[in-house]
Amino acid sequence: MFHNPYKRLLSVAILGGSALAVQAQMAQNPLLSR
Repeated sequence: MFHNPYKRLLSVAILGGSALAVQAQMAQNPLLSR
């Protein structure tokens, strides 16, 4: 589907990084984790 495999890897890295960032923020802030 993707003509450029690097774009797919970059998009996956961005999605994974954003998900980890959200989890880290929720872990650091107990008020948001409720």
